[in-house]
Amino acid sequence: MSGIAFKTSPCERNSFYLRHSSAVVDAEHHMTIGAARGGDAVQICLSDNMMQSYMLFTAEQARSVAAELVACADALQGRA
Repeated sequence: MSGIAFKTSPCERNSFYLRHSSAVVDAEHHMTIGAARGGDAVQICLSDNMMQSYMLFTAEQARSVAAELVACADALQGRA
C-alpha cells in the first residue's frame, strides 16, 4: 500500500474552513480534513459511494489522535 497524497485547497476569507485538504484513500474511499473557521474544531470525513462518516475533534484531541496514528505506524515498522 502506498502513501496517501493530500491536496490542500485554498480557503477564502469567507470560507467555512481555515484549512481544507482532501485525498483519495483507495478506489472506493475519499477523505477530507478541515479546520473550521468558527470555533475549535477539526473535521475528518471518510466517504465512499454510499455513505459518509464525520468526526469532529478539538485541536487538542486532533493532536492526540495524530500522535497515536504515528505511534501505531512506527510500531508496524518496528520503530516502537
